[in-house]
Amino acid sequence: MPKNKPSLTARKVASDFLFNVEDPEVGRFAPVDSIRATYEVLESAGRLKPWMVSLIKSPWYQRLGRTLAERMAPGQMLHMVLRKRFFDDEVRQAIDEGMRQVLVVGGGYDTLCLRLAPKYPDVTFLEIDHPPTHREKAQAVETIRADSPNLHLQGVDLGERALAEVLNESQVWHTGSRSVVVAEGVLMYLGVGEVESFLAAVRASTGAGSRLLFTYLHEVDLNRVFKGWLGAALGSYLRLVGEPFQWAVTEEGIEPLLAANSFRVAGDEADFDLKKRYLEPVNKADQPLSRLERVVVAEPIA
Repeated sequence: MPKNKPSLTARKVASDFLFNVEDPEVGRFAPVDSIRATYEVLESAGRLKPWMVSLIKSPWYQRLGRTLAERMAPGQMLHMVLRKRFFDDEVRQAIDEGMRQVLVVGGGYDTLCLRLAPKYPDVTFLEIDHPPTHREKAQAVETIRADSPNLHLQGVDLGERALAEVLNESQVWHTGSRSVVVAEGVLMYLGVGEVESFLAAVRASTGAGSRLLFTYLHEVDLNRVFKGWLGAALGSYLRLVGEPFQWAVTEEGIEPLLAANSFRVAGDEADFDLKKRYLEPVNKADQPLSRLERVVVAEPIA
C-alpha cells in the first residue's frame, strides 16, 4: 500500500457498497443506518463527489456495472452486503454476550464502529488503519459529528510497528479484557507469515473468551476470478495501486491454519453460510451468491 496516500481499495470497497445497495433486493440486507453513514463519511472525506453520487444512481451505469461484476464473480455484489450484515450482527451479539472492547483493523471507510459506539457507551471501540486513510476517516467522522467518547481512531503503519506492541502501549485498549477483533477484507493483502503474526498478536492482546471475525479468499475461486481479460484487468489494477492479493487458502486449509496458531473455529459451518443465514429465511435462496470470500468467527484455544 502506498505510504503517503489513502487506500484506493478502501474507497472502492465503500463506493462499491453504495453501488450495490441501489438494488432494493440487495439493499434490504444492509446493516441499520450503514447506507446513510457510508454516504456521509465518503462525502465528508472528499472521496465521493456529487457527480459520483449521480453516476452511482444512474440506471445505465448500474446496468453496466452489474453486467461486468456478474461476469467476473457472480453474486459478489450481494455477498459484499451480506458480509457487512454478518459482521454487524456478530459484533452486536458479541457485545450482548459480554465483550467489552471492539477492535477493527484496516476498516477503511467502514462505518461499523461509528454506528455502534453511541449505542454501546460502555464498550471501547478502537480502529487502527493506514495513517493517510485514518486521517481522512477521522476528519470525516468529526465533520459529520459521529465521534463518541468511546470511539478511538488511530493511524498506524502495521508494516513498521507490530500490532501487539501498538495495543500494549494503547491508553484505551486493555489486553486482558474480553474483546472482539474484526479484520474484514484485510488478511488477503498479507503474506501467510504476516497472517500468522496477526493471529499471534490478537491472541496476545485480548482476554479469555475473546473472538476474531475475519474473511479470507478461497484459493480455488480466486483462481477462477483471475481468468480472462476481466480477471487480468483486476490483477493489473491491484498491482498498480500497490494492493495486490497475497494470501488465499482452501476451505479445508483454514482450520489447520487456525489450529497451528492456537485458534479454532467458533460455531458450526452453517453459522457462516450467508445464504442459509440471510437468504433462505426470506425465500431468496435461489439468488446467486459468490463464495470467493468466506467469513469466519474464531476463538483462541485456552
